[in-house]
Amino acid sequence: MATDIGDWVDSISLEGVLQLLSDSGCVTGIAKVLGRNNNSKQQLYLAPDLANLSMIPIGEIEEFETSSRKPAKNRIRYRTGIDWYWVSPSGMYHAPETKLIYYPQYPEVRLSGFLSGADVAPRHLMDYHGRGKEPGRVLFMGFTPEENVISVVVGADSPAAKEFMSKADEDPDKLLIPLNLTDSSAPTVVDTKRELLRILEQVFRKGPIASKQLTAAGVEVECRGPRCSGHTLEAEFGIVPNGVPGPDFLDWELKTLQGTTPSKAVTLFTPQPDTGMFLEEGLASFVLKHGILTPDGNRVNLTGRHFLGSKKVMPSGLNLQLIGYQQGSKLKDDVIERGGVLALVDAKTQEVAAGWSFEKLLKLWHDKHGKVAYVPNIRRTCPKSGQPSFAYGPYVDLAEGTSFKLLLRAISAGAVYYDPGNKLERTDSKARWVPKYRNQIRIGYGKLGLLYDQMERHVLV
Repeated sequence: MATDIGDWVDSISLEGVLQLLSDSGCVTGIAKVLGRNNNSKQQLYLAPDLANLSMIPIGEIEEFETSSRKPAKNRIRYRTGIDWYWVSPSGMYHAPETKLIYYPQYPEVRLSGFLSGADVAPRHLMDYHGRGKEPGRVLFMGFTPEENVISVVVGADSPAAKEFMSKADEDPDKLLIPLNLTDSSAPTVVDTKRELLRILEQVFRKGPIASKQLTAAGVEVECRGPRCSGHTLEAEFGIVPNGVPGPDFLDWELKTLQGTTPSKAVTLFTPQPDTGMFLEEGLASFVLKHGILTPDGNRVNLTGRHFLGSKKVMPSGLNLQLIGYQQGSKLKDDVIERGGVLALVDAKTQEVAAGWSFEKLLKLWHDKHGKVAYVPNIRRTCPKSGQPSFAYGPYVDLAEGTSFKLLLRAISAGAVYYDPGNKLERTDSKARWVPKYRNQIRIGYGKLGLLYDQMERHVLV
């Protein structure tokens, strides 16, 4: 039988809450002050866009349409599950029906189902007919490496809520405040931008740093390969390369750029298509059909920048199209329709040869693009050992405030484009083709501002 989590939520201190999350395996987290309309009936408003919630680990995203009488353009929703637990001094309790729901027409993201199915939960604080309309409650969410969300909510008059309000540097009623739970002996409320810049300045002052990366056990080893500029910087932040979704450092993603005056394209992500003939025929057939055979007959390349609305006939015979999106006069008026997809359309047959559903693009944009630090670097190579080193700085560009609609607008404007590096190779005409794929979605560095509300340059000292 479902029970309430207990009255301790009105007496616990902020230190006690953070320690509870840290002891539960959380390494990062966020906190939100709850208003009168944040309860189980009205759901919890968290942010205007999923990209603003990159610290929250989410599952696959599903499109659905409500049965309301609203116009069709206002009925599209996206939802994703969260592995949500309520924690108390007596244990953790799973709330299996917890979801994030994205309403693109408003836009806003709400938390739903966070009490359903939980054997023990803070019902008296979150239920509409209990204290669910009490302003000043604080919801703490911690995130584990296993992508669980561990949560605590405290009453408005609790020591934890009062201490939290005094520590929040900015208006706590409007923000999700990050928590640093990495140091289990001293978990804190943290200004993530300040902490990011502090470490970057330390890295800048070191000058050239020998190429390295961290093992899964946190041991520094030499790094060799094309990604070592990123791995070396991550090692300075204590980040183990793991390829999991979510930002690199607290709520910031780190991206290294070659040279001190970056001018090349930035790769936003390298996603495999999830729709189109590509799925049925496979990569080899896709490249053979749309690629260019080299004169020796032993290699087929599918390359070239594909822009939306380009009148140029690409050698691939593919046109990039954005299906299910209508741009309005203002960002809030942009319309996302059912079945949206970024598609590569065969110019002859008009079939979708390959494409990326809006659900997939939403997930990619959520995972790594909410806040990004673009860090230039210069590579040097030791003439004796051949080992590279990297010097970072002298500045960093910080990008904040993106949304899925800003991404769609940039694609529509031709700023974001498809730039594949797919190929097939074989040793001779009798050998089997060996496929290598790299489906890149890119943007010119000078156009990154189209994707963010704010980009600011910080000189490192």
